[in-house]
Amino acid sequence: NKIETMTATYTSPAPKFDLSSPSPTYKLASGHEMPIIAYGTFRSAPGEVGPAIIHALQAGYRHFDLAHVYGNEAEIGAA
Repeated sequence: NKIETMTATYTSPAPKFDLSSPSPTYKLASGHEMPIIAYGTFRSAPGEVGPAIIHALQAGYRHFDLAHVYGNEAEIGAA
């Protein structure tokens, strides 16, 4: 699926960004692998982070930088 380019903003995915090839990972103490490349959500504008998360998932992201203090948990959860 082709991802439509969003208006350029702080949280918009980079144009033509593709994570279809394997990304490097860290091996956790549990034995699970965690992708090194994460999608950040700090300073995301209301109404912007939900669609950005959906596009990031479609692009192949599986590691997200999230924190309660960012104040965007509900919108990210709804995405």
